[in-house]
Amino acid sequence: MKNHIVRLIVVIIVLMPVLLFGQEKKGSWEPSVYSGSGYMSDNSGDGIYTYAQLGAMNKVKNHRAGAFVSFVWVDVNFNNYTYQAKEWAAGFSYDTWGKVSETRSASFWISPSLKIFNDYGLDHASGTEAWQNDYGCHISAGANLNDKRNRWFSSYKLAAQFQTPFWSKRTGTWIDDGGYLSDRVNFKAVNKTYFKTQFESTAKKIIFPKLQLEPKLVLAYLYDGGSQNSMYEGGTGIAISFVKGERYFEVGSIQYRARFGVEMKNRLDLGELNVDVINLGRLLLPKKKSAIN
Repeated sequence: MKNHIVRLIVVIIVLMPVLLFGQEKKGSWEPSVYSGSGYMSDNSGDGIYTYAQLGAMNKVKNHRAGAFVSFVWVDVNFNNYTYQAKEWAAGFSYDTWGKVSETRSASFWISPSLKIFNDYGLDHASGTEAWQNDYGCHISAGANLNDKRNRWFSSYKLAAQFQTPFWSKRTGTWIDDGGYLSDRVNFKAVNKTYFKTQFESTAKKIIFPKLQLEPKLVLAYLYDGGSQNSMYEGGTGIAISFVKGERYFEVGSIQYRARFGVEMKNRLDLGELNVDVINLGRLLLPKKKSAIN
């Protein structure tokens, strides 16, 4: 099953340039820049993560296709163990939007990519260290359904992510019974396979002349291939957005989510802030002076 998914992601990545450069009509290019940061904590420790993505999208009518690069950085310490990670990705994106009915509009997006992972771990109690390098693939997809009548809990966002490695290597040090600290030796790599789906429902939009605030209920499911455990998240948040015609623009969001799992000893609290720099420019800059509308 895993090999079939990897092949599917590779096929999508190969076909994306055809979609991007094979259009009969030439469109306009739009930059894509967004970033986010998060803080997580439980009774055993805490840590932060941040990410950024830069891309360019070719827009023809209500379709866009383009390419992007992204970077993720993680630095956490739980149970006296420090974990640091860096991830790089490059891939292609496609999104579209339009009218569903007289009262609803919708958008859809998909972004497959290839990834490089570099991890480092340190057990402070023993002094042992571990390093892991992976090459893999990642795909994210989602849909947004906007209710024009602004009825209670009638606007939704559904997003899903899947990643899996196709090459991994893990090395590390270990201490034997005599207290001898070894040079690097090979260990079995931690499985980086990961699946997450997240559902958001807007309670009721607070509408202003140029923007709207969206208080949200957030639910999520996560499967971690390394521990082979399922985890669940629940929380709330608020998003800043605006609509032009049938096109929905999310400027940014802030969320709190609590993560639970059968194998988790403590509840994990997560706070996250996301900003779409281009949509922020669309909101703040006058159209006639902005090159990103």
